[in-house]
Amino acid sequence: MRCSRFLPPVTLAALGALAALGVLEAPVRADVPFGWRVETFAGRIVEFAPGGGVLAGATDGGLLLFDLQTREFQQIADAGCKEGRCLRSNLLTSVARDDRGRYWVGTRGAGLSLLRPETGGFGYEHFFGANFRPGGGLLSDSVTAIAPWGEDVVYVGTRAGVAQIDVAGEVGEYNEESSRRRGVDLPDGDILDLAVDSLYVWVAQSNGIVRYRRLPPHDLEVLADSLAGTRVQTVVRQHGQIWAGTNRGVQLWDEAGRYWKRLRNVAGSPQPTPDFESYALVVRQPDPLHPLVVVASNLDVWTYNGFAWSRCNPPPFFLLEARRFEALTATGDTLWTCQINDNGEGAFLESWNTAQGCSWAHLEPSSIPFGPIHGIGVDRGNRDLWVGTQISGVARRTLAGVWCTYNGNDSSVLANMTNPSGNVSAFLRDRSGTTWFTHLVQEGQAPLDALRGDPGCNHAADQWDHIAPGEGGFGGRYWKIAEDGAGNRFFLSDGHPVTPGGLDVLKADGSDTLNLRSNLLGGSAVGAIAFDRDDSIWQFAYVGVNNLGNDGLREWINSDDLFNPNVNNFSTLELRFQNSDYSVAEYHDIVYDSFNRDLWVGTVAGLFRFDLASRSMESVIGAKSFTADGLLSLNVSDLLLDPNGNLWIGTDKGLNRIDTRESALVIDAFTTRETIDALNQEGQGAILYLPEQSLAPLPDPHVTALAFDPAAQLLHIGTEAGVATLDVAALDVRPLLPIEQAVVYPNPVRAASTEGAVYLGDVTLPATVTIYNLEGEVVSEKLITTPGVPAWDLRIVVSSSTSGVQFFEATSGVYLVRVSNDAGTKVTPLAVIR
Repeated sequence: MRCSRFLPPVTLAALGALAALGVLEAPVRADVPFGWRVETFAGRIVEFAPGGGVLAGATDGGLLLFDLQTREFQQIADAGCKEGRCLRSNLLTSVARDDRGRYWVGTRGAGLSLLRPETGGFGYEHFFGANFRPGGGLLSDSVTAIAPWGEDVVYVGTRAGVAQIDVAGEVGEYNEESSRRRGVDLPDGDILDLAVDSLYVWVAQSNGIVRYRRLPPHDLEVLADSLAGTRVQTVVRQHGQIWAGTNRGVQLWDEAGRYWKRLRNVAGSPQPTPDFESYALVVRQPDPLHPLVVVASNLDVWTYNGFAWSRCNPPPFFLLEARRFEALTATGDTLWTCQINDNGEGAFLESWNTAQGCSWAHLEPSSIPFGPIHGIGVDRGNRDLWVGTQISGVARRTLAGVWCTYNGNDSSVLANMTNPSGNVSAFLRDRSGTTWFTHLVQEGQAPLDALRGDPGCNHAADQWDHIAPGEGGFGGRYWKIAEDGAGNRFFLSDGHPVTPGGLDVLKADGSDTLNLRSNLLGGSAVGAIAFDRDDSIWQFAYVGVNNLGNDGLREWINSDDLFNPNVNNFSTLELRFQNSDYSVAEYHDIVYDSFNRDLWVGTVAGLFRFDLASRSMESVIGAKSFTADGLLSLNVSDLLLDPNGNLWIGTDKGLNRIDTRESALVIDAFTTRETIDALNQEGQGAILYLPEQSLAPLPDPHVTALAFDPAAQLLHIGTEAGVATLDVAALDVRPLLPIEQAVVYPNPVRAASTEGAVYLGDVTLPATVTIYNLEGEVVSEKLITTPGVPAWDLRIVVSSSTSGVQFFEATSGVYLVRVSNDAGTKVTPLAVIR
């Protein structure tokens, strides 16, 4: 079986212009969904693809492109578009460049994407596992290796085997007959890398290496010898030879003798041949008898000069621990690698000019720091975006897109930041222009840092201040910091038993403090706080105290003096829903809705609304099921109510929205393709989420923090892997997709298949689908208003004055489908097979 997708041709003029100028001379166009912007960290490069004056890198944050002449970086991080003109995922595992300058990009769980050079950027084509849509049929959505051969064939290593894609012109076809399945046509081991020559496809596996013939009957050879059962992590064809990198060094294939020969230190060498992991290798050949081999490994970059192995390492990065080198390539005399680790940390590019001794240079763009975002905020004046990260300090981004990072990689910051490793647990950018942050230590308490950064990112001119444990009575491990309308700061403790816990307050001008403990709050772990106004001092605050069951939601009355409350200032808002107690183990956020005089409360187990007028719970919102609307996940991480009445709900599986000014409770979802697929698999046969409605370009589905910029109506969404920005005003302005992109699928359609119907995709709804037979007679017509419903059920509708309306099954043959909407009309053939 083959599945294909036909795309508009690329002109030779466009290809020639890109080849002459380099891809980066024109902007790299990415069709991010309307109103969205994405920033992901692209420092952890796992594979390189050089060519055309550009060095491409597959990263955890999309495709990174580096112009070798201008030394400029550009990034494609745009997963989430609904019409397919973007990456299907930003979590990349592999990249390869074919002889026509096209990039083949593999992902962890979203299949394979082909990026074709076009004027101004790239066109996209996708291959993935499900075969009921155009592009489907790939063996697995988890891609591990890619190996193009010439202009016509690409081999794709996946979790399920090696797939073959045939490329003729601009048509990509998955070739079922030529693909090899793991455990059936290949040994049952993980497929780690591929290499191709004129006769064979070489397959590096976790338990050895095999090869099979490229042409039928594709007979297999198991190259046992010394690599039987050995983990072969990379295989490359260079200088007409096959080289294998294993978990114990490098081997060279001897075709005449049919054996593997290990590259060893020569006899008499003072050191034995070292054992090391070989993740990637490059073979340089200044002397045919003594080639220079360079290997990317754990901790080290190894080199072999024909006599002995030695190390040539880039300098370490202060914050990059347990480093390794996974990617390696060469352009001319220059070698390129990247320092990475298992935490998702990376250091962009390291370059070594091999003609100038062992001397490395480091290159990186202005970029968002790596690591999960723990806090996010926007300056009221210059509207700079500030983030606090779990493992790399705090940073700010100007409106021009330039990042300034504060962590231990700068000596001046290192001297002032309490936690030199840059760990941030609690974060606040306050209205005075100060950034507050701290970290959770294993035992005891950590100081609070207060930073006023120099506008020009001159760290020597930064202003720092600190609150030490015990100063002003402060005594908690803080996991959240909030600010009221008067500028007072509230530090919420996690209630760890080694500290007094509770809630500490610092007056806006720093002249007074308040330390609230369990005698007034009822508990020591404070999860959330909200105020009844955000433009001045409040009258009521609402505090969520963890582990108190239905007694944890507390109302705090600011009667006379905020900094001298007593027991009468606190009362409990009883949590009862439908005549039963509603127990809360952990509060994550609370927002006050002044329009409806409600509280929206996010917890570890869902969201509920509390009506302050009736002093009762109005609704409890859980996770969506096939019988009830709901959230993407019960684990609510953050809440934000914007001035338009939109309640934004961050969860560990994406973002939800509720329009609080509408009487009907409608819950919109925004999440990644992988999350949609996973949730649908859990749906007990029901389709919970449609990609056309819920797909969004989030760097990661785990939303950790939200911030709103009222001046520009922008919602900033912090995630585990970067920041997405949504233009809220443009959200409901749905641009028309070009009608040329509309597809009907499956095509051909088999009437006896499980689908048994034709669907409409890549089109703005509503749209009318009209089916004609070859005689030009209308056999069906339907208005489609909702994604995912059948556009034609393969029945022909016939009506007459005598027999009324009758339905007949469509016979085998070719039909014409006309798709019409406000964008225009498209006619395409459809084959029906019975």
